Amino acid sequence: MSETSDTPEPEEDGAPGALPSWVPGDMDDDAAGAGDAADAALAADADDAADDAVDDVADEGDVDDGAAAAPADAAPAATGEPVTIVLADRLRTPEAEELAETLRASVGASELVFDAREVSDIGAAAVACIISTLHARADISPPAAILSPSPAFVDAFSDLGLFQDLMKMEFRQ
Repeated sequence: MSETSDTPEPEEDGAPGALPSWVPGDMDDDAAGAGDAADAALAADADDAADDAVDDVADEGDVDDGAAAAPADAAPAATGEPVTIVLADRLRTPEAEELAETLRASVGASELVFDAREVSDIGAAAVACIISTLHARADISPPAAILSPSPAFVDAFSDLGLFQDLMKMEFRQ
């Protein structure tokens, strides 16, 4: 009874370690070494590209490229003053990006209040920004307050299964 194998048979000479017939005949130890050198060069290029990307992200904070600044009522992180953020009526991804920047600028606020009375359309990205801020401010009780939340604002949290996070905030009229 003969056994079958999925591995290719060795060359005709049957020498141990001989290359299978489907491997090009011009492959030798020097060519394999060149491939290793090429792989190392590609890996080094990839590492350099990754380092450059990290440097670019780090430099973004140092360069004023005319990006929208945080609202005037958003205090810098070091002030420790109260901050009220008036939420727009529509908070989709572009507005969520602006909200995230505003929230980053208000990290050190002694009190954070979201004025949510005008919110009529809020997406998951904006809700995620707010939840992220609540988690970052978890050691503060309450982590934030909501001024007159609209039904759409409350519904967005409920629809995403995040009502318990909404309830961690203080509600104000």
